[in-house]
Amino acid sequence: MARPSVASVPPFFAAPKESQINETEFDTNESRTFLAIEEREQDSCVLNSYTHALGFAIFQDNFLSRAEFVWGVNSPDHSATLTISVDPGRTGKLTYYYGTSTKGGSAEIFIDGASRGTVNYNGSSGGIKDPVFGAKIEFANLAPGQHKVEIKNMSDTVYVDRFCLESSASTGQSTSGPGNTATTTSNLSAGQQLLNSLPVASGATAISVVAASNNNLPIKLALISPSGAVLQVAESTNGVAVINAPITQSGTYIVKTINLSLGPVQVWTAATPTVKR
Repeated sequence: MARPSVASVPPFFAAPKESQINETEFDTNESRTFLAIEEREQDSCVLNSYTHALGFAIFQDNFLSRAEFVWGVNSPDHSATLTISVDPGRTGKLTYYYGTSTKGGSAEIFIDGASRGTVNYNGSSGGIKDPVFGAKIEFANLAPGQHKVEIKNMSDTVYVDRFCLESSASTGQSTSGPGNTATTTSNLSAGQQLLNSLPVASGATAISVVAASNNNLPIKLALISPSGAVLQVAESTNGVAVINAPITQSGTYIVKTINLSLGPVQVWTAATPTVKR
């Protein structure tokens, strides 16, 4: 699948220049995580694509007023890393815009290996897939040269809306990324299960699935291969279940969602393969 298109934004002519990061490199280990990405226009930054790995997805929904964001769920061992270069003779600044929701957790920000504090993504409103945007944190007085920025020690749900840079630029190349994301919203009675098909073309290396229930009701999630083998099973924590499964074959996978509660439940699911670029 081709990369998402980049929104066209007029260039900046006045100093200090400001631009959206070119690439964000996400380091993932075998832990539960799910991230979603979208493209949108915004007034102050130029949008470009991210570098993705296991646990990423393109997620698009028309109700979102601010459509580009990345989120991670239950990913304490994962990190997001970007490398920036501040222009010679200038002082750089990085602004990290993020979302908050009732499912929000926390993460620690590192620049050049030194902790710059913890970001709290918990808010009084907003859902797991439709957070409230507007929060930001700024890191100023960055010296000329290269700097490594990391988001680490993530707990619960973490959101990345965008990064904007002044007097600097990002570096990196994307070698893999998300394919098409399939989303469903279904109502399940007590004990009922739902089977959703997920066609996956050749070249895919992993599948990421997230399921979220209303009112934090318990659910179970399973991913089944084209040959019928159960690849992974996950039960929900606070109404959210996540699967990341490396894969080696193409074909139609099955995403099974089971209602474990004693009454009806509404479940939203999203599933995305990771593909080579």
